[in-house]
Amino acid sequence: MFLAGCAASTGLVAAAAPSATPEAIHGQARGHLDSQDPMAARRALDVLEKGLKPHPESEPLHRLAGIAAFRLADHRRAAIAFERAIQLEPGFAFNYLKLASLHVCATKELDSGMEVLDRLWRQLPDEIPAREEAARMLAECGQAEKAVDLYLTLAKIEPERNWLHRFQAGRLYHQAGLYQDALKLLTLALADGPKDSPELPAQLGATFKRLGDSKRAIELYRQALDRAPGPDLRKRLEQQLAELE
Repeated sequence: MFLAGCAASTGLVAAAAPSATPEAIHGQARGHLDSQDPMAARRALDVLEKGLKPHPESEPLHRLAGIAAFRLADHRRAAIAFERAIQLEPGFAFNYLKLASLHVCATKELDSGMEVLDRLWRQLPDEIPAREEAARMLAECGQAEKAVDLYLTLAKIEPERNWLHRFQAGRLYHQAGLYQDALKLLTLALADGPKDSPELPAQLGATFKRLGDSKRAIELYRQALDRAPGPDLRKRLEQQLAELE
């Protein structure tokens, strides 16, 4: 009787302790991930694995488990978590994007990553920010051609900002050494874009320089300088003009 009373008073009787809410579990795991502890991701995932047992339908817990597992390079566990999160919340773009980046950037499974993105576009055909994020991810992970395709699709479905998407695609062509392709898109971007943007003529000028047209490059660099560029861009433009003049 005495031992039972002690157990109850110290909370050792399992039946008397209510299970933590998904919000509390998420907060505890998030706290680990936000810390500087080198074992943070492992500790967060341990908390989430335990928390998911009584709360298997919690999309936020599966999502955070995917993030923690991704940090641990446990790609199989991360993929399982993000897929389950997608099943629970099919209209939430974040999980598709993380799963696609896992395939494209981490495991180098491009086809699998593009299949995930195709699922996202079918689910959310008008989700423009997700397409922009996917294009950036593809470019950063060495899939410039796929990124360009996505930017050109964005130019069609968002005509009021087609100049921006063409600029992004043209810049990727330039970086890939495809200067004629870059020239076409950057020319359109400059024509349709804001007349106070120094980046548009600066990038087009860089492409003309690569194509050997110094005269046109100088004209565009000067146009960029007339548009009040920031200090870093101004310095680069002045250096380029000094080389060409």
